[in-house]
Amino acid sequence: DTVGASTLRPEHIRFNGDGTVTFNFLGKDSVPHTFRVKLPKKVVRNLKEFTENAKSTIFEGVNSKRVSEFLDEVMSGLSAKVFRTCYASEAVKKSLEKSTVKPEDPEYVKKYVAKMANLEAAKVCNHRRAIPKSWRSSLEKKKARLEALKKRAKEAQERLTLKIEERRARYREMLRRREERLEEMEKKLESYQRLLLERKEQGRPVKALKKRIALKRKAITRQRQSVRKLKSRHVEEMKRMRERLKRLRQRYRAAIEKLRLEIKAQRETRDYNLGTSLKSYIDPRIYYEWGREVDYDWKRYYPKALQRKFSWVEAEENALMNLLKS
Repeated sequence: DTVGASTLRPEHIRFNGDGTVTFNFLGKDSVPHTFRVKLPKKVVRNLKEFTENAKSTIFEGVNSKRVSEFLDEVMSGLSAKVFRTCYASEAVKKSLEKSTVKPEDPEYVKKYVAKMANLEAAKVCNHRRAIPKSWRSSLEKKKARLEALKKRAKEAQERLTLKIEERRARYREMLRRREERLEEMEKKLESYQRLLLERKEQGRPVKALKKRIALKRKAITRQRQSVRKLKSRHVEEMKRMRERLKRLRQRYRAAIEKLRLEIKAQRETRDYNLGTSLKSYIDPRIYYEWGREVDYDWKRYYPKALQRKFSWVEAEENALMNLLKS
């Protein structure tokens, strides 16, 4: 027993003590509609009168055809669809303007904002739907994927962090050994130099000793260079590994946030049909203009069929730009 605005019956309306009116009925596709609204006193008074005198429907003698004829009399071409298009487009525009999305934000964030604006249009048009049978299982699969993704992210970061610590420990050990070796060589050089002084004082030959001292100095220079190179390589390696860890965290953070937004969007749109308003009631130029402001291609939100249907949006823009240039 589905009804619409012109076929409502008295049992579908309840007048509340605070002046509000509650509507409760099954609409198109047997989707239940229950909402409470504040209406002007005159409207409430008329509704009460129509309800009390109703034989069957509240608006006796009124049907969708009569409504369309009346609107066309007021203004040629005016129809219920014109109102829905106006309200739906306005809802999308307000939602997009209210969002804080920036050009540098990830594409998945922009898509989520676009979908939430679409949802506002679906709400305005009351495009409710029965929750799909597969909705719950699909949601649970995404939630399971999210938990698995968070686990993988944690494990991957722990592995790389451990690898960094191992490299740092290995570096410290290598540095300790090389510095100890350098210290030994410097002490040996000092002993050679003391011996050189003694032999000079004693008048003994020092040619061979001077040669050993020269060789030792060269060896010390090489060892110092080896220590400096080791430190430099370590600094560069740690820099690369920290950057790698940073990129890893960013990649997983983005993947997790993207999936979270998908889950959030699926929950919020579970009983609304977004496709109808996107196809028939939302002016595509709103998404096109917003996309230019936030660096988001409107085609990434519209399916292929609607891209073809609304191809005139870009053609219109190109024609305007050519006109301005001429």
